[in-house]
Amino acid sequence: MFRSAAICLCVLAWSNAGAQVFNPLDPGQGAGQPQAPAQPGQVPGALQGMGNDVAANNAAAPAWVKEGMRLTYKSAVATTVNQVGAPGAGGGAGVYTVDIVALARGKVGLETRFYVGGPDTQQPATLSTTTGTLANASSCDFWIHPDQLARMLKTPPGGVKIAQMPLEINGRQIQTIRIQTGQAQPAPAGGAESTGYYEPASGVLVQQLTKTIGAQSTQSSIMTMVEMRERKLPWSLGRPPSWLAKFKKYTYTGGVQFFIPGSDIQVPPTPVTIMYEVTGNGPNYIVARQTVQAGQAGGGGQSTLVFGPTQFCSIYLPPIELRQLRQGQVLDEDKTLGTRLVVSGVGQAAYGRNVATIVEDGPGYTQVCDYELETGILLAAMYQNKSLNQTVQVALSEVR
Repeated sequence: MFRSAAICLCVLAWSNAGAQVFNPLDPGQGAGQPQAPAQPGQVPGALQGMGNDVAANNAAAPAWVKEGMRLTYKSAVATTVNQVGAPGAGGGAGVYTVDIVALARGKVGLETRFYVGGPDTQQPATLSTTTGTLANASSCDFWIHPDQLARMLKTPPGGVKIAQMPLEINGRQIQTIRIQTGQAQPAPAGGAESTGYYEPASGVLVQQLTKTIGAQSTQSSIMTMVEMRERKLPWSLGRPPSWLAKFKKYTYTGGVQFFIPGSDIQVPPTPVTIMYEVTGNGPNYIVARQTVQAGQAGGGGQSTLVFGPTQFCSIYLPPIELRQLRQGQVLDEDKTLGTRLVVSGVGQAAYGRNVATIVEDGPGYTQVCDYELETGILLAAMYQNKSLNQTVQVALSEVR
């Protein structure tokens, strides 16, 4: 519980600049964009290990892959029982966003966020978890270069079923390349399979289905693209602060607190410590291991995050661009999530530091980040889960 809430302190934000990019859900928009040529190699991500030499580690990315792109998927999962009386039946729905936060030297930094609720549910989208991945830019879990798709269609890897077929997505029928790996057999044999549908011109994943059959239960999931858009934050082109190359560990301390609406009852906060240890870096990004410790026993967890130039609630923002922000400035509105990103203040905070305060607010959650204007470092952050009546607050306590 504490781990999910604390991880939400590393959230992306975005701005819709209306840029024309290839949209696989609308074949009439931006169709026919030229694609950078791919080179022979190994397919990473979901297809890794299949022995299909179609993507090099440093191959060029598809033309639409750029910093600031966001892929949004709605998802659903259901568990059914295979034996009478077996436990585990249930299901749920939510939203995934996949943000390209960095792109350099054949590598792409991704941040994937999962929101509980959202479209097709009776619950507002509420940020639950955030994870980061540094992958090859040519192909990863969410796209395969169009040249690679064409070669795979001509010469399928062993153990993989590939075919061209139409698919209806959000009321539109588009042409796709279907790739199936694994084979789920009826119980008790069981097994797992995954089927992805890729739009041929862009190579982007538009739908994925998975099924895992066990002795007692079967779990099925579906993830379908809702939109694909470019976001441009005011600091997207800013230079990282020079101190970013010097420090290797950032520690934030604070607490998790539950509150009862309409009540004066005060529940004592549970102590929380969040540490970011830099494990890698590139020209414009860093990779960090996040460790969360909650409570006296220190329970929590670890995850990997990638901090790049197109993020909100990263451990830094470019200070020159920060100082150009203005109170009340609207940075983005996301219709799928129902969220709004706004500059709530620029000036001296109650604790005496000059900061830019940026707020992401929606029906399910609110997130607030204070960045020091002089240095660009994240000084304090707050996350409120409105469904759980839970608040997490932390402040920077050590840098070394």
